[in-house]
Amino acid sequence: MVGETRRKEILKYISESDKPVSGAKLAEIFHVSRQVIVQDIALLRAADCEILSTNRGYICQGAKKFVRVFQVCHTDEKIEDELNAVVDCGGTVIDVFVQHHVYGELRAPLQIRSRRQVKQFVEDIRTGKSCPLTNITSGHHCHTISADSEDVLELIEEAFKKMGIYEEDKREIEIKIRNAKLEDAPVLAQIEAECFPKAEAACAEEIEKRMHTFLECFFVAEVQGEIVGFINGAVEKKRVSISTQHYAFAVKAFIDLLNNEQCSDYEFYLRESKTYEIIDDVFNKKSDIGIIFLSDSTSRYLTRLLQSKDIEFTPLKNFTSHIYMRKNHPLASNTKVTMQQLEDYTCIAYEQDNSSLNFAEETVDVSGFKKVVYVRDRATAFNILSNTDCYNIGTGCLIDGVVDDNIISLQLDGYGEKMTVGWIKLKSLEIKPVVEEYINLVK
Repeated sequence: MVGETRRKEILKYISESDKPVSGAKLAEIFHVSRQVIVQDIALLRAADCEILSTNRGYICQGAKKFVRVFQVCHTDEKIEDELNAVVDCGGTVIDVFVQHHVYGELRAPLQIRSRRQVKQFVEDIRTGKSCPLTNITSGHHCHTISADSEDVLELIEEAFKKMGIYEEDKREIEIKIRNAKLEDAPVLAQIEAECFPKAEAACAEEIEKRMHTFLECFFVAEVQGEIVGFINGAVEKKRVSISTQHYAFAVKAFIDLLNNEQCSDYEFYLRESKTYEIIDDVFNKKSDIGIIFLSDSTSRYLTRLLQSKDIEFTPLKNFTSHIYMRKNHPLASNTKVTMQQLEDYTCIAYEQDNSSLNFAEETVDVSGFKKVVYVRDRATAFNILSNTDCYNIGTGCLIDGVVDDNIISLQLDGYGEKMTVGWIKLKSLEIKPVVEEYINLVK
């Protein structure tokens, strides 16, 4: 069976199955290896097929294209009624997630589309040892729900409202923080006069003197273009933090930045982190920017996630998938390699807390590979590569002085998924000049 025909049959089999289908099962049915199945699934996703990976196997969302996040609040007793309302209207409950003040966003996949699945889920909760995720946020939670049309989503919203569990969007006031300007002094003097006794309030001339002393540490808050407050005070050092996936060029740019004499008054942080931690760092302002990649198969999900957090993505470079390996690897003499050639070798992959393939740093789904070693940092990965016949999937960039010269990269043949590496930041956050310099160095 040729590849295109096999992939059509795989899609048909998953679509018609009423339960998740494992990679091992598909390999047995179509008489190929699990790695071939993994590559076929990736190609189907690149062709816009809605195939999701769960801990029990692959499932197909079919033609459901309309997705909305609903914010609700209720007790455990209403879980079954809530889920039944969704499936009765024709929707699918993709997941549940909560926003915790300490732990951030916590998310769990559900994929509930029938009353039978609702009943099974509720029974698992009642007889299990764990409590619903919503208990840690006093019943407040969100569901990602998909449907065949916007009309179905509207019906679900109406059902939630009738049940009294729907929470309207809470529109927050957007406050812009920027560095103060000398021409702001008269307005700031008025604010001083309203907030302090006359004997303590600074006049415009005194505020201008402060600005001349430490303008970079003088900030104003604006609402709809109007100054509503300010804060000032000298600090010894400015803080710059960058979170990134495991890229040698990101480290090289950071090294070049540190060698810049104008950057001597900064405290720098470079975090090579897991994908979701990078997004979380930017969202919680732990990092000024993050560096991640979007691929053909992950772009839709990650773009939607970033938009939900008011984070913007700016492309930097496009790459095709490459294989890192040592110079004396048995396949090193090739100009290109295929996944079938690599089948008997161990793959080095970067660990992710979230099981979703949308957060993986590899463009190929490695979960079904025979041998996989998960690591957390790039140095460990390259040390293993340099001393074994293992391999790693990445951009293919080799940077002198950063990457061991015993490491080479070969193009991954027959796998055309594009990787777009870019930087992310909060839309409301202004970029510091030193961060702009770092971005230019990465380019």
